[in-house]
Amino acid sequence: KDAPKRFMGEHRVMPIVPSRFQYQKFKDLLHFYLMIGIIPITLLITYVNVFIGPAQLTEIPEGYRPEPHEYYKHPITRFISKHLKTSHQQEYEKHMHWLYEADERAKIGRLTNKVLD
Repeated sequence: KDAPKRFMGEHRVMPIVPSRFQYQKFKDLLHFYLMIGIIPITLLITYVNVFIGPAQLTEIPEGYRPEPHEYYKHPITRFISKHLKTSHQQEYEKHMHWLYEADERAKIGRLTNKVLD
């Protein structure tokens, strides 16, 4: 009878590979936070489109001056325009202030050059 063979010289070792823990954790957190944001926003948009809908065009009462955000048709666009964006008038005023400040800096520079000369 043959004695059982023992294969002890094959040198099988577990290969050393980089850990994928951080990648898996990143994917899990990315999916988690995307779902926290995407699901409520999808529900909100669906609710607004189904139950509120776009604005209807009506006559403007005498003496009433509409706000700039009231010209948009969709309620979400109106909300963004009212609460998150600056109006065209504010943008114009900011630009005029920037021009005024640049003009004042130029005047101060000219005056400084005149004094130093």
